[in-house]
Amino acid sequence: MGHVLTANITVYPIWYGIWKKSQKRIIRDFISSFSALDSKPPSVAEWWKTVRIYTDQTGANISRNVHIEAEKNDRLYSHGKSLTQLSVQSVIKSAVTATTRPLPINPKSGVYLLLTSDDVYVQNISAEENSNKLFQDFLELPGCNHFLTC
Repeated sequence: MGHVLTANITVYPIWYGIWKKSQKRIIRDFISSFSALDSKPPSVAEWWKTVRIYTDQTGANISRNVHIEAEKNDRLYSHGKSLTQLSVQSVIKSAVTATTRPLPINPKSGVYLLLTSDDVYVQNISAEENSNKLFQDFLELPGCNHFLTC
């Protein structure tokens, strides 16, 4: 079982490969729709209300607020077009340790969302392998432990 994000959730997209503006807009709109106040069912916001029922060990519910902050682009496929578990972690590490405009390290409410273009193969990563501890140890950055891959 992973962490439950009870603070405002900040998503940091990492666009790996070539993405059209229209594709990015669809993903951004989807993420923004989690916190939409005026959406009509069925909607992502309505589904998120159900997810928010889950609590952490203190009884605090998952946050209602989900938003995008900083983003990073990797149009040059810096880790190749075939990503393994370790190279996925390396892409994220590169994004948070970049010399120009690094993504912030947000241990309490940050989620690093690695989005790969359709010409990138990503090795199947099971939930067990996708463990927060492994990622934290790999990065060697305290608290940097929330990531998703798509």
